[in-house]
Amino acid sequence: MDAGILVPISFFAAVIYIIHIITSYKLRRRLIENKMVDENTHYLFQNDSGRGVALKWGMVLISIGVAIIVSQLVPARYEEIALGSAIFLFSGLALILYYFLAREKS
Repeated sequence: MDAGILVPISFFAAVIYIIHIITSYKLRRRLIENKMVDENTHYLFQNDSGRGVALKWGMVLISIGVAIIVSQLVPARYEEIALGSAIFLFSGLALILYYFLAREKS
């Protein structure tokens, strides 16, 4: 199998896995809200702070991916400098955006 085809396949597999995680979380949450599960399982969903952490790191990782793509658009002799600075720039912007999103929710 050609190595060039593995990247798109793994990307789509990751997207499908993320969709699976989100839908199963929503289903479990709905079951708990409708009191269709045992009282002992309520503790699993009492603290939703993990959602904020996941959002923050998801935004940072996406920004790093965007930085890598942007660094490929500059000339080859500046590519290394552009990659480092773009990673810091986009990651910082993602964290600032997360700060404002988290402040609105609280």
